[in-house]
Amino acid sequence: MRAKNTAQLLPDAPASAVRPRWQALVAAAVAAIAIGLYVPTLWGSFVYDDEAMMLNSTFIHDARHILDVLSLRILSMNVLDSERFVKLLSLMIDSALWGKNPAGYHLTNILLHGASTALLFLLALHLLQSIGRPARSTMAGALVGAVIFAVHPAASEAVCVVSNRADLLATFFVLLTLTLARFFWSGPPARRLAVAVACVLSAVLAVASKQNGVVVAPLLLGYWLLMRRYHQGRGRTWPWLALLAACLLLVGGLGWYVSLVKPPASSIGAVQPKYVGGSLAEAIAYQPRIWAFQLRQVFWPGDFCADLTFYSLRWVTKPLAYGILAAALAGAVLACRRNRVALLGVILYALALAPVSNFVPIFHPLADRYLYMPMVGIGLLLAGVVGKRDIFSPWLPPLGVLTLAVAVPLAGMTLQRERVWHDSVSLWKATLSENASSWVAANNLGYALYDLGRYSDAVKSWKQAVWMFPDSADAWAGLAIGLDALGQSNAADDTYAHAYDLDVHYRSVESLRETGQWTAEQLPKLQPIIDRHTAKMPASQPTTDK
Repeated sequence: MRAKNTAQLLPDAPASAVRPRWQALVAAAVAAIAIGLYVPTLWGSFVYDDEAMMLNSTFIHDARHILDVLSLRILSMNVLDSERFVKLLSLMIDSALWGKNPAGYHLTNILLHGASTALLFLLALHLLQSIGRPARSTMAGALVGAVIFAVHPAASEAVCVVSNRADLLATFFVLLTLTLARFFWSGPPARRLAVAVACVLSAVLAVASKQNGVVVAPLLLGYWLLMRRYHQGRGRTWPWLALLAACLLLVGGLGWYVSLVKPPASSIGAVQPKYVGGSLAEAIAYQPRIWAFQLRQVFWPGDFCADLTFYSLRWVTKPLAYGILAAALAGAVLACRRNRVALLGVILYALALAPVSNFVPIFHPLADRYLYMPMVGIGLLLAGVVGKRDIFSPWLPPLGVLTLAVAVPLAGMTLQRERVWHDSVSLWKATLSENASSWVAANNLGYALYDLGRYSDAVKSWKQAVWMFPDSADAWAGLAIGLDALGQSNAADDTYAHAYDLDVHYRSVESLRETGQWTAEQLPKLQPIIDRHTAKMPASQPTTDK
């Protein structure tokens, strides 16, 4: 009697499926590519918001706060990124292991990037195998998608900056949720229950890492709707509905609880985000230009910058933006035609961009790190296109050459971005060259130069910052300590008066310390200037706001 086709017996593991051993080996290989590419960051410094979280604040370095995080008391505390408590917990673990040595923190970031790359490969491989693609096509598609995700420079800001770990964690847990869901199609009830619990826990951890993790619930729904036809006989619909309901309930419940116990405005987060252009209508009008710019960064990388402003969009006119979006939509329709893996990738890309698309006010309308999770969608899109049919099997060597021809330049761009993120002086000098209107870069460069004892250069940079944005109390205060270091005390006092009038936090060192913007070395330099200013004030005029 002839044996039955194993593909009929095991729809989740067709006869042409890649063997588990090879899956693990290739997943480890693509993870190694992702990790190896970012090894130079181990010699990098704390930059950008890292200084506020890892150097200026003592919160993550106090082991007693671990209980605050685990008990969720952190949500009601006046702490930077308190709603991203999984990120804070990971930083606390790093602090326990490495103290304030940036190498250990960077190591965690690159390991997370490697893990996400491996999960993307395994997810793409499973999706392609589930829809019955031949083994060679599934391997080729999953490999291309994972490699491009691993080396694309759009990931550099999220990986190189420790304080941007929230993007890495949220992406990792979204991928983990979708990867775990593959085991929910079949098996004993006890195993399916365990998988469901793991999926829901992973989804909650995604949201607790960063707010954009909320996309995990609609993604899980999309995964089920797109793939259920390939898993006939794998159980009824109600278990999936129960899983989706539990995921939505807990994810939504966490969001509600965060908003309920969130502390009132204080020294941290006192400035609230506003809509681009001042209104929702203006923000929506700007958004097509931002989407077009992001598509260009994905498919023709360039214009990466630590402070992207609308100066960066100067070449993206509205007609050009609508043309780019129309072309992208047409390409997506063509790629997704009878291709459910590619369609899931497009859905993931769109959903991942939605939380940062200015439909609700956010502090930064545009940032490179916003593309980290959407790049997973691009990886799935590429995997779906390459693995769609067995057309590439006879052409695997040329396909490999083409992938290398794309991946090598992308890796070169990533290495270049790593050099930019190496230290604060390199970062802010590069940012000014990339965005000549960035007062943030000029201001932060001033502080970086001041810390190196280059007071004259720091003063020049701060003067540029206050010229660009006269309402920046931080730049005026920086200019004051720079002038004071050069022996120009009278000019320093006059300059400090601007900071005093603009922001109440600059009226005392104690108040300024709470913001976490100034280092322990910088604050004492401001104290004499504050004292002189206070001595000159009339006795009836208060020095601080109560």
